[in-house]
Amino acid sequence: MSNAKLLQSTWTSCSKPRRVTVIMRSAERVDRIFGVNWCKTEKFMNKVNATDLNMPIDAILHPVLYDFNPPITNIGKYTTQLNARALKNRGIAANIIFCSPSLRCVQTAAAIAKTLGNTARICVEPGLLEPLEWYRNAGAAELPDFFAPHLLDAYGIDKEFRPIFSIEELTDAFAIKNQDQCIQRISLVLRNICGSDRNTSAIVVAHAITMDIASRIGQHGDQIDPQSLDECTSYEEPIYGAQKCGLTSKLEIGVKYPPGSTIGLIRINDAPPYVLQTVTDLIPPFSSGGFSNKVL
Repeated sequence: MSNAKLLQSTWTSCSKPRRVTVIMRSAERVDRIFGVNWCKTEKFMNKVNATDLNMPIDAILHPVLYDFNPPITNIGKYTTQLNARALKNRGIAANIIFCSPSLRCVQTAAAIAKTLGNTARICVEPGLLEPLEWYRNAGAAELPDFFAPHLLDAYGIDKEFRPIFSIEELTDAFAIKNQDQCIQRISLVLRNICGSDRNTSAIVVAHAITMDIASRIGQHGDQIDPQSLDECTSYEEPIYGAQKCGLTSKLEIGVKYPPGSTIGLIRINDAPPYVLQTVTDLIPPFSSGGFSNKVL
């Protein structure tokens, strides 16, 4: 048996990939593994002196460059490539990847694109960014410079893409937008992406909160009989309500949707108003030792 046969997924191919939007949480981040002071502990003579092979040696050890905007680990990159290979074997070879402007999301998107053969456009959509309130609560006085050239130039970002929300809009709203408003923003962006007219599937790389919003959007579709879709002309999409338990809710969502976890939103009808259905077993999870990116 050839190596290609050994690598081929035994899962059935997706029958209508253009209806599928893959939602993936960004890969494992450096600061969660090596601590918030990793730029100092891994530094020697202005270069990365990796104490662990999971540390990316191409990191730029600037004292404030990664504040509130950390990169991904080497393991994060490799698990992302495995995810992308599984999607490709499933017949979901997306030609467009939407991602949050966070560096970890851009790097995750780039790893996917490379595995797919660099044929997918990487489109940075600021509207997918986590709630601005979370940055304020963490001590940020303003948003990080997500679009700094020395951060993004290496990843082949589509500079012609016109996002739904500009980074300027988020910057202007940094001090005033609350969690509820930001969650509605993310929900709006997801619905627009899922409803867009395209010939192939699409991938969204963002945060744990994005995964949770997508899951809740799709749960409504699970309750509709596909045989009765013609009767859904008055279908109104439910509003996703924010949990009121603050930090506890944020931590619970982070545990429920581990780094690199993946779900699907499948459009189960062809004309608006679109009905979306959540699929949690789009591809198999990746597990190693005590780690798994399986959605809980």
